[in-house]
Amino acid sequence: MPYIEWRGNKCRIKWWSGEYLANGRKKYESKSGFDDEETAYTYGLDREYEVRHGTRMATSRSDLLMDEYGSEVWLPDQDLRPGSVKRYRSILKAQINKQWDRRRVNEIETPEYIAWKNALHQKVERKELARTYVDDILMVFGMLMTDAVQRYRLRTDTPIPPPTPRRGRFVKKVRKKKRPLAMGPVYQLAVNAYTVWGFTGWTYIWDAAFQGMRPGEMFGLQKVYAAPAWPTSEPDREQRKEFQERYARMPATRVQFQHQWVDGKKTLTAPKYDSHRTLVQAPFLTAMHTALAASHTSPWSFPSINGGTLLGASFGRDYWWPIRDGAPAREGLRGLPRPAIPPVEEFAVGGWPIYRLRHWMKECLEEEGHSDTAIETRMGHELAGVKGLYSNLTLKMEQNIVEAQQERWEGFLPGSRRPVDATVSHSSPSRPDDGLIFPGRSPGRRGCQVSVRFTAPGAAPRVVARERSTAACSRFGQHVVASTGWRAQSGHTYLLAAGSRAVTGIEATGAVRASAAGRTLAVRAPANARAQVSARLTGGGTLAEVGRAAED
Repeated sequence: MPYIEWRGNKCRIKWWSGEYLANGRKKYESKSGFDDEETAYTYGLDREYEVRHGTRMATSRSDLLMDEYGSEVWLPDQDLRPGSVKRYRSILKAQINKQWDRRRVNEIETPEYIAWKNALHQKVERKELARTYVDDILMVFGMLMTDAVQRYRLRTDTPIPPPTPRRGRFVKKVRKKKRPLAMGPVYQLAVNAYTVWGFTGWTYIWDAAFQGMRPGEMFGLQKVYAAPAWPTSEPDREQRKEFQERYARMPATRVQFQHQWVDGKKTLTAPKYDSHRTLVQAPFLTAMHTALAASHTSPWSFPSINGGTLLGASFGRDYWWPIRDGAPAREGLRGLPRPAIPPVEEFAVGGWPIYRLRHWMKECLEEEGHSDTAIETRMGHELAGVKGLYSNLTLKMEQNIVEAQQERWEGFLPGSRRPVDATVSHSSPSRPDDGLIFPGRSPGRRGCQVSVRFTAPGAAPRVVARERSTAACSRFGQHVVASTGWRAQSGHTYLLAAGSRAVTGIEATGAVRASAAGRTLAVRAPANARAQVSARLTGGGTLAEVGRAAED
């Protein structure tokens, strides 16, 4: 029972707090300032009622301020991924603490919360804040108040009123309008990326557009998890055997990590939502990755301009913004002159992030009629409900994606039946097939002639192999393999080889000995080295290379 003590002309009430001291004695709480004993005694009875019914809020906790509670008590107790911790801390510092920092947790009332919420929505209407950002602010504040009541007993109830349907003015959620996007603008991005970042940038844009990886996943992509090295280079022995059985003849990239800052250190963490997955590659993209892997010694598939990690670079300022928005010509900045870069209107208007390429990949897959299972698995999502429980990504689904993406690429190339769907400004390279070998057939005056062209970055295309009256000229001769020597900007020389669709592996003998699964081969070789190249076909046969033309 509570008891009363008089102190001067005021009385004080004391009651048991429901807790015990370290010596086993009961711990009491008190309140002073009452003018009469009846009021004080009633107050003490109410406090003991709260103790008995589990609704008591400790006096020692009632003085906790919002900035201390959010940053020092609540956030460290959350089981979150590094990216979420960083975002929540930013919201606490920039918005919640700015509004409520010196207020006690148990002092915030419902009218104050509603006024703050309305002020945030007004900022959205004035386009000072994004609606998604305001939704995140209110979500974090809601979690703070819910845990203050249920977990930490800092309040008896939450100041956030329960949602009531059909109350208040209806406000339609406005989404950023996406402009229709085709291959032309994406190609212009790739051309701009080549100017900014070299062949790494060229490959990066096409990889983002056709693989749909998240930026952090691309930052953390290592050569051992990308074609042509993977799946042979898979570190896990059990998974390696499984992957080799499935992807031996269908090159793919393994999304195993993303690169993030964790406590101020660059760290490889699991992909978002633990969405480890395998992304099959169209042959044209495998050819790019093969040439890219041979062009540098970094363990990362996409090193930065100075050879380091992309995570440590200012990706927006130094990479994406000039690629998207264009940039004027510059002369000799640190010995690196650069021509003018044209803007890509479809991305520059509205300031779209590079994430738009991931959305575009999904749009293309839907247009091509692929199943929800194939699309969402490639995106790194899970289908909800029974549909997700019974679905499974099959090998046929992956093959369909490879064929569709290769067809889309070949349909865009100059000389195909489908016209290029946008005007492209060229600074470098000069054609969409730069750095790759594309076998093709052309009629000659005396019968058929098979010729193969190669276009190096920044150079004019040249014929590297030519042969007349070969079996490939017949209606059944649909298989071609060819090779050429190439000197990279680094000064290293390479033997490059590529084959048509039915090629499953390439082998070089003679002065250069090497082999590779898939349609492409890139290997360091001495200058002017003579090698004989042959290919393995889908049906199990072999194919000799088309005769080399005299090199310039």
